[in-house]
Amino acid sequence: MSMYTKKATAARKELTAEMKRMKKRLGLTSHHAAKATWALFPLKMRKDVRVVLSQFGDSISFTVWLTGLESFKDKRLTSVLAAFATPEWRAHTNDWTGGDEPNRDYKFERSVIEEGEPSFNIQVGIYAYVKSDSPTCRIVLKEVKEEVVRKEERVIVCD
Repeated sequence: MSMYTKKATAARKELTAEMKRMKKRLGLTSHHAAKATWALFPLKMRKDVRVVLSQFGDSISFTVWLTGLESFKDKRLTSVLAAFATPEWRAHTNDWTGGDEPNRDYKFERSVIEEGEPSFNIQVGIYAYVKSDSPTCRIVLKEVKEEVVRKEERVIVCD
């Protein structure tokens, strides 16, 4: 068997294995836990939810961007947050204050583990943007910190 034939055979085996993994990931969209996650989004919001299957692992993600909010107490945001603020979801937030719009990312994640079924993760990202002219929410300067940065510059020298 030639070297090329060996390499081509290995490539076919690798592709076949990847196709099996892809078929398994496609099945996540039909899983009752994924459908239940979809149902947690308010009906009016569902058209804006993006659903993505991971290319490299066994997970499914649901993402929505909410822009033009009056505040983080806006009903569009609070209604969807209430649906995911349950013990089965691990949650964390991240505030972004670099621009002129207050922006907060809400992330929720849960693992689905059922006997006799492969486990997988469900991730939900809700990205909330409050209007820059909101009367109730704004970005303010809390403090100024000075940092001394030492940067090394290296070059290649050959003798």
